[in-house]
Amino acid sequence: MLSILTQRLRNQRLLGPRLTTPAAVVDHLCAVQAQDPTGARWAVAQRTTDPSDAAVRAALDAGTIVRTHVLRPTWHYVMAGDVRWMLALTAPRIRNAAAAYYRQAGLTPTVFATCHAVIARALEGGRHLTRRDISAALARHGHVLEGQAIGHVMMQAELDALVCSGTSQGTQATYALLDERVQPSPPMSRDEALAALALRYFRSRGPALTADFAWWSGLTVGDAKAAIAMIAPQLEKHRVDGLEYWHTGETAGRTQVIAHLLPNFDEYTVAYRDRRRLWSSQRPSMEALGNVVAIEGRLVGIWSRGLAGGHLTIETTLDRRVTDAERRLIGREARRYAAHLSPDLDVRVMEHARTRRS
Repeated sequence: MLSILTQRLRNQRLLGPRLTTPAAVVDHLCAVQAQDPTGARWAVAQRTTDPSDAAVRAALDAGTIVRTHVLRPTWHYVMAGDVRWMLALTAPRIRNAAAAYYRQAGLTPTVFATCHAVIARALEGGRHLTRRDISAALARHGHVLEGQAIGHVMMQAELDALVCSGTSQGTQATYALLDERVQPSPPMSRDEALAALALRYFRSRGPALTADFAWWSGLTVGDAKAAIAMIAPQLEKHRVDGLEYWHTGETAGRTQVIAHLLPNFDEYTVAYRDRRRLWSSQRPSMEALGNVVAIEGRLVGIWSRGLAGGHLTIETTLDRRVTDAERRLIGREARRYAAHLSPDLDVRVMEHARTRRS
């Protein structure tokens, strides 16, 4: 299993040559889960030669990278040139998954249509508005949305290719009209889109299972199998422990000991259905979706940060003893994360051992 993890690290650009820009990372990974913007920016930045948060923000503000709902019912970063065909492929599944929530909130097709008309008028002409601004515009036209209803309305607007992420206003995210933000692109047939998505998944995340691709893409297992069949000549298949892993044939190359402070929902953990083999100890699969410490691809603990007065504290809670060399690698990643946030931060690492239940 270690060789599989090593190949995944390399294909995800967590091992070996890093990419030069945030856009290159997103283009390579095809989609990066991004419901937590802070964690998502670090997920992208750590795969680049310059891990600055500002570089990722600049790509988002420029519209080179777009944040929208795609693949599954959550936000992802995707390249502007990919957003239309990916929405056409995956939005129907997301709408179906959200239908029960829509009914519970009283959101009918008529409500969506009237709300979206208001949103379109509010944003037209290149205006970029926060969710609060849009809520106020809707309220002025008699649509007072409470609770999660405004979130559902905006998600549906993204799925309908009406809006996407706009230029940030300080720490506040905004929405813009997709047609004003993203240039038109040639349409793809459904089979072309399935094949394109599968090839980019296995190229950037292989070796992986059919079930992994189905989970990550939000598509059915039947669609996943059909997509793999279409690109089978470009894939290699290996059986490990009775399971069939697919990849595009890249070799792992020379290995090296390396550590990572992965953010919550990093693609190294979220892109696979079964994450239990990632842990070096017995932990619930879902814990892999938090901030995790990885050494040579194995998850060995969790981490958190504290930021105050120009000082960054990284606290790790580890499941096993680490060597002095591994501790230095974790410290190097902590300094890299500090540089991501600000060039002037002082950083220290506090290490704790996991308290095990008897």
